[in-house]
Amino acid sequence: MRVLFLKNIKGVGRIGDIKNVADGYARNFLLPNNSARPATANAIKLVSSLVARRDQDDVLRKEQMNEMVQKLEQTVLELEAQSNSEGHLYGSIDAQVISRELKKQSILIEPEEIELEHPLKTTGEHVVGIKIAPELGATLRIKITPKE
Repeated sequence: MRVLFLKNIKGVGRIGDIKNVADGYARNFLLPNNSARPATANAIKLVSSLVARRDQDDVLRKEQMNEMVQKLEQTVLELEAQSNSEGHLYGSIDAQVISRELKKQSILIEPEEIELEHPLKTTGEHVVGIKIAPELGATLRIKITPKE
């Protein structure tokens, strides 16, 4: 079935795209959720306005992402964890913990966006990469201190 996308569907289509999709996918998911509509002659007239809206949303989203990068670059996340006298943590700090602590500071980063090769297991300063978008990344400094 040929449909006009009214919403962005990751990996399928963006607002204003006209694509062929499986009939069942269109009938059972896209059409009931108002994510798309059949690509009729009247619907195709909407394409230019939808593409303009999509472009406007893209510009706004890029501005928000750039602000997020600047905020992350200036942030030092300070965490306390129990450790031994040599500075090795009894547990570890993973992407879930980092994401949760950032949310407490009103920085909304999902754990999947945090680029950790392995969980942090020592006290001190660490630099972690954050992938906000495919073409946009930032670095976050994390300072882990021993818990008294």
